[in-house]
Amino acid sequence: MVSVRVFSNVNEVELFVNGNSYGKKRPTDCIANWEVPYQAGKLSAVAYTEARPINEVCCETSSTIDAIKSEKIFEGNDYSLFALEAIDDQQRFVPTSDHQLSIYVENGEVIGLANGNPIDQDAYSVENISLFQGKALAIIRGKEANIQIKTIIQK
Repeated sequence: MVSVRVFSNVNEVELFVNGNSYGKKRPTDCIANWEVPYQAGKLSAVAYTEARPINEVCCETSSTIDAIKSEKIFEGNDYSLFALEAIDDQQRFVPTSDHQLSIYVENGEVIGLANGNPIDQDAYSVENISLFQGKALAIIRGKEANIQIKTIIQK
């Protein structure tokens, strides 16, 4: 059994696992809780106001890491920030990945890497970083608009 917690300010929330309903609940202090048997697949929560569905949030079980997606999330005059995310072969985020990455940059220079792990005790490096909950951050110096990040996944 796994605990599923939904945060919402609506009248009712209904939980679905692979299309099967686990019932509607009224959130207490904006929280609704379920205990459901674990199943790989799709988990969704539907929010209701006055018995009318108004929103749905879904997530799917991912498989093993297939690649690293890099997205420029900030571009300044001299520095850019790139969010790095582990993805599977279906382009789904893999939140359980803690793989080690080696970072190479074209047309720029890595000046910092971070992963947000509060207990990470690895030696600081501008070449290698471990993912934390499937994510990391690269800070790149370079004025080129097209900085490419290549990653090598070390398993």
